[in-house]
Amino acid sequence: MSSLREASVKRLREEDMEKNKSKKRKCVKRDQEKEDIMEA
Repeated sequence: MSSLREASVKRLREEDMEKNKSKKRKCVKRDQEKEDIMEA
């Protein structure tokens, strides 16, 4: 029982990490656009 719960928690955590990665990518893109505007 506990191992099954651990597996589901692990999967949820990995999904969260994937979501955070895509969020970070969007933020990085936005920051780069800001920098381009500042340099122009």
